[in-house]
Amino acid sequence: MHRKELSQKQQWDEVARIITKVLQGIEKPFGQSRLERHSAELWNDGPNPPHMNKGYYDNPPMVRIQKGDMGDAFDAQSRLKGTTVLEVLSDLHGGPADVYAELDINDIVADNGQELYDLLDKLVSELQ
Repeated sequence: MHRKELSQKQQWDEVARIITKVLQGIEKPFGQSRLERHSAELWNDGPNPPHMNKGYYDNPPMVRIQKGDMGDAFDAQSRLKGTTVLEVLSDLHGGPADVYAELDINDIVADNGQELYDLLDKLVSELQ
């Protein structure tokens, strides 16, 4: 019996559910802003967060997750194809636009978000 392949939209829907589950599972104290279904910002929500010198615009340093680049804005084919990458960024590992890790949505769905959880748990720990 063959397992039915999920469409890219179905995979992203599943990734949105997994992101919610992963964020709920991180037990360290942190603030979060869920910008869209597939993006969020995480930061140390305690008083006097460490590493303030690595934050931007007088904000504490953040870890961000977001849908990957959709390709060339002037190339209709690349925009139609979309992206299958979830990017993870960390102010402690570069600038606010520097990608720290890229996770393929197929892998996120296959391991039910375990790699994403492990990565976010590590990066949020660094903010403490």
